[in-house]
Amino acid sequence: MVYYILVREDAKDFPLLYYNSRLFSFLSFFEEIRTLIEENTREELRSELVAITEEIEEWQAIYDVEAWEDLEQSLANGDLASSELRERCDVIAFWRENEEDRRLIKHALELYSDVEGESESDTVPGDDEPNG
Repeated sequence: MVYYILVREDAKDFPLLYYNSRLFSFLSFFEEIRTLIEENTREELRSELVAITEEIEEWQAIYDVEAWEDLEQSLANGDLASSELRERCDVIAFWRENEEDRRLIKHALELYSDVEGESESDTVPGDDEPNG
């Protein structure tokens, strides 16, 4: 597997630190996707994607908003009781997590065959045979 590192002009003072953090972020992101693929079937990933979408659609209907950012803007409404504010803050946090999970699941589904094929090619034919 080959990884590419993009060079940024503003990374001149600390290039190694910048490259390492970018590479770490990329590898961490890919590892999350790989874990999703290895621990779930395509159908399980699709089902989770549907569940996340349904939950977001429910929040959109309840709060009459399109995105979590719109719900966040509603926190400035002076008419909300503290319990309603807490509830909306919780929903915003869950909504943001759901969007991140949805993004990872979509990538996992797009890469499922590639990662699945790579895992199969990692095994060397005959490894399970006893040495003669």
